[in-house]
Amino acid sequence: MKLNNYANHITNIILYSGSTETQKTINPYSAKAFFNSKNIFNETIESYDDYFKIVIDNLAECINSEKHINANKKRNNIFVVWVRGKYGDVNGSLYIPFDKVITHEIIEEKKDMRNDGCITVSYNDKIVFAPEIKIICLDSETYFAKGEEPIKNQFESIQELEECIEKETERAKKYSNLFHNCERLLNLYREKMQQGYKYKVFNYRAIETNYKYLVLYNCVDHYEKSESYIKAEKLTEQLKKINSHWGVDDTIKLLKSYKLTKTRTKKGE
Repeated sequence: MKLNNYANHITNIILYSGSTETQKTINPYSAKAFFNSKNIFNETIESYDDYFKIVIDNLAECINSEKHINANKKRNNIFVVWVRGKYGDVNGSLYIPFDKVITHEIIEEKKDMRNDGCITVSYNDKIVFAPEIKIICLDSETYFAKGEEPIKNQFESIQELEECIEKETERAKKYSNLFHNCERLLNLYREKMQQGYKYKVFNYRAIETNYKYLVLYNCVDHYEKSESYIKAEKLTEQLKKINSHWGVDDTIKLLKSYKLTKTRTKKGE
């Protein structure tokens, strides 16, 4: 993540109080900044940015040594330590005192990724920082323009409203069970045309906005398994004796295709 106007990226956030530290990885896969946005109907919705920017006016720079890091900690500074990797890449660790965190919640998240009864459980950090730590997100917008109105920038996606109506009408016919907003969109496009608008313009990541809260996603803490998944695991161990490359996924596919029962053997066999 970008910090102020530095060219290098922040890869860790370290929350500290004295000698106590909590280190969190920060990248587009492990961190999202949530903010309020507007949809095409001008309704407030929640969105997120996983390429947000961190802005800190009173940021201190620190040499990568224990002595200098401890000195900054004693001053209760918000500071950054830059470290050069063995391939010449430079990444930063951002140190933030615990007292610069307004709220910090642990959010339990459960996911059945493959819908097979093996549920991953992780505990994520939901954080709101003090005002001096700004998280800036880039929001996109959709707006309508008339023929004589200038378009804001050359990176926008521009569609004629007549074309939007044609495409949405076709979508409504083909996928009526999937797209529930078709009629609402068609009504909006027709209303805008009656008002003299000619274009729908999508402006991608063009608006800077402040975050509401930051979520730092952590690794899987443990798994919760259904009875059927546990049975599949046990059967897998038995099938591995026949084929060492056999896995739980193979067992689940087998059980979906066939109704299997285990043959009981006599004791000693």
